[in-house]
Amino acid sequence: MGEAGSALVWLLGLLTGGAVLGTFIFGAYLALMSRLGFLATNGFSALALQDFKGFLRFRIGADGALQAYFVAIDQVPKVWAMNEKPQPVWVPTDRPLASRVHDQFVIRK
Repeated sequence: MGEAGSALVWLLGLLTGGAVLGTFIFGAYLALMSRLGFLATNGFSALALQDFKGFLRFRIGADGALQAYFVAIDQVPKVWAMNEKPQPVWVPTDRPLASRVHDQFVIRK
């Protein structure tokens, strides 16, 4: 291998090591900031607490506009039981299931 080959191997090693080290540093930064409460906008992300959950709900209107709603659940029930009625099949028994629209937007044609 010549000088060009050894320089290429050195550069690839440096890039790979930097990518791995950078991933760990950024992950540690996100973990620290979320524990200290500085990542308030990540309340519904994978970094959040167990209770905060959310999902997107879409609807296409008669005019063809796409309406999107982000439905948030602040406290997820932990204990569920079969319902006597046909719908819904499962109902929470430890606390009521309270949801709210956290965010919404419309995309028009």
